[in-house]
Amino acid sequence: MCEPVPAQEQQARTRDLHRLALQLGGVLCLLLASELAVSGIVSAVADFLAVLGLDVSPWLGRSTTPGVLVHILIYISLFAAPCAVFFKLMGHSPRRVVSNTPCGLRPYIWVTCISIFASEIFGFLSIFITILLEKHGLTVPGLSSQPPASLVGAVLYFLSSAVLPAVLEELFFRGIVLRSLAPYGKALALTVSSLAFGLIHCTVQQIPYAVAAGFCIGFFVLKYDNFRLGVTAHFINNATSVIFQYLRFLLSPALFSRVFLFREKFFIVAGTLCVAWFLWREKRPFAFLAERTLPRKDLVKAAFSPLLLLFYALCLLLTLFTLFRPVILALLEELL
Repeated sequence: MCEPVPAQEQQARTRDLHRLALQLGGVLCLLLASELAVSGIVSAVADFLAVLGLDVSPWLGRSTTPGVLVHILIYISLFAAPCAVFFKLMGHSPRRVVSNTPCGLRPYIWVTCISIFASEIFGFLSIFITILLEKHGLTVPGLSSQPPASLVGAVLYFLSSAVLPAVLEELFFRGIVLRSLAPYGKALALTVSSLAFGLIHCTVQQIPYAVAAGFCIGFFVLKYDNFRLGVTAHFINNATSVIFQYLRFLLSPALFSRVFLFREKFFIVAGTLCVAWFLWREKRPFAFLAERTLPRKDLVKAAFSPLLLLFYALCLLLTLFTLFRPVILALLEELL
């Protein structure tokens, strides 16, 4: 509910919210632009070195130890600029976005099992979309690749795929985006943060389950005011994915299929039980989402501020470009 406040105070809050929405849209666009710029620079440098007869392919893919190391450095640099802009130039407090209220063990179990459960359920939607697109002649790029075989490479791969995303992505999407918007409206904060988290993945396979997982994680972070909940759930989700990437290449196809099927069944059953447990233990579990300090029309306007709309549009365009890239390149070749 929105408590009545003096008109002058409400106008000041509205201005602050729209300023914040523009700032968040700006740092989200900066994150996306940094990713595109780094990818373009890396590709250009690789092509230039190839002309000189130098093969740098081992440093670009994530199947080798040097490639994973380069990926780690690039990944950290991508988040460094938007976070620095938000905290330093815009004057926001880092402590506020990573603060934790003690909540006990139960919420950690709930957020982990329910977020992975949501990922599994919406993963089926991703599979359905992929099959539908391939039936219409569109090749959906694969996401899985062979991880490094060496021990050092495996450790670095685990760091780049499980540890760093759990820390940096949670800092950005649940820390910066979610918690900065929450004082104005909990539902607004949850919607914008989960949508931005899903769209930034820019692939038709990842967007559905990333939005679902982001929504579940953001829900529990908001409800219990605990940043570590998101980091824990994100880490366990990604860590299990890394483990199964290695099992895919270590086990026989038949054995891996059985193990992978067991994993899916386990998290679907565990997630279902945790949903029931959560609803049974918590009284009015969704009531906090109605908390807001501004009218709904102002919140909706902030969710679709110009720079946030630009970010949504760019992510969707990149997703479509990734999907139709072979067709677009073929058309360009014919035209040129």
